[in-house]
Amino acid sequence: MQSFTAVGRLTKEPNLVYSGDKARCEMVLAVEDRERNRTDFFPTVAWHQQAVNCANYLVKGQEVAIIGKWRSSNYTKNGQPMTRLEVEIESIKFLQAPKAR
Repeated sequence: MQSFTAVGRLTKEPNLVYSGDKARCEMVLAVEDRERNRTDFFPTVAWHQQAVNCANYLVKGQEVAIIGKWRSSNYTKNGQPMTRLEVEIESIKFLQAPKAR
């Protein structure tokens, strides 16, 4: 069994796309690792109504908590086989608004 849980901030505006009647919202989550003094970036995806809600109500810099699972997809780029990993969101909680600039 696999599970991914994280709290972080969105690095850019959510990107909502439709494939037929399926809504997909792509986001990148920046998660601070204070123990190692670094930030990790995780590509995430939400589906269906959850995707629409994310696109409508989330903005760059907003803090969210997510629970999901890792998904991989294979594709070819310039003749080379590639693998993309992303977190498929099962649950998302909208937390703090973006930090003031």
